[in-house]
Amino acid sequence: MGFLESLAHIMDTPKKRYLAALKWESAGAKYRKQTIKAYLAYLNGEIYEKAYKGRLHSHCSGTPYTMEEEINLHVARCYSALAKAYEGEYDFDRAVDCLKRCIQLIPSISTYYILLSLIYIKKNEIDTAIDFLKSTRNLPYYKPQKCISWPDEETFIDDDFYRSIECFIKEAVEKKTRGYVYRPRKKIIPGQRPNT
Repeated sequence: MGFLESLAHIMDTPKKRYLAALKWESAGAKYRKQTIKAYLAYLNGEIYEKAYKGRLHSHCSGTPYTMEEEINLHVARCYSALAKAYEGEYDFDRAVDCLKRCIQLIPSISTYYILLSLIYIKKNEIDTAIDFLKSTRNLPYYKPQKCISWPDEETFIDDDFYRSIECFIKEAVEKKTRGYVYRPRKKIIPGQRPNT
């Protein structure tokens, strides 16, 4: 009997699966494998309604998110946590898949594009990372937008997407210029002394 099967009777509701995933995630790096299994169990089942219902997210225009957008935001957050756990386990291909799913669900959040580019860099695919980030310049979110804050309805210019992307393009280009090559850390086995 595998890990998920052994927990099936305990994690029998969406709420329990979601809370278990959060618990494993907050437990830290030592529990990445459990985090991965718990998030997979949650994402492959019904989504916990109270995790997204009643949230107050809104678009730049001030219009509130639809229920579908709230669900997508919640699911993208779970895939992002799953990507982080995969990254920590050096399973970069699965991390890439998770972050692509985040972008598909909520394309207006620059963080997911940046995280994906950082995974490409860890795969020693700096040109792919740079090209990918530059491709976001064609997205509607890249252009600074006039926004309305909620609840006071003040107007402001939101250029966070643009500034974040440009900052990371610059960083990736600098890494390429320096000849950066990602080298994963060596795992220290408990009881073994690291080389000095």
